[in-house]
Amino acid sequence: MSKIKKVLSVVLLFISLFLVVGCQDDKTPKEGEISAIVEVYDDEELKFQDTFIIEDGSTVFELLDYHLELVYTDSEWGANITEMAYNGVVVTLGNQEYFAFYIDGEYAVTGVSSTDVIDGVTYKFIVTGW
Repeated sequence: MSKIKKVLSVVLLFISLFLVVGCQDDKTPKEGEISAIVEVYDDEELKFQDTFIIEDGSTVFELLDYHLELVYTDSEWGANITEMAYNGVVVTLGNQEYFAFYIDGEYAVTGVSSTDVIDGVTYKFIVTGW
């Protein structure tokens, strides 16, 4: 193999390695950040789940609004979310439905606008009829 081919091979190897390493999705929080898991269900069917990173001190609504596409209205009690979308998957509420909000498996007593994100916690949203 000629010297030029060897040099080109080494250069291509480094470029490939740089692209592979540089394109990986880093789910490790940096200083001042925390991570949380968000799960969204339509009844019993899991529609999407992922681990998200957000600045420490953020609310669950801020986490959702930053990472998902939301349709919501503001009220005196906070955000009233009617649709969530992530990676092309859309979950929309029907008539007489709401997103039941759970924090590590326990039904939340506060809304997403007034709940601070806690590192490592799972936030579950289930489309529920009323």
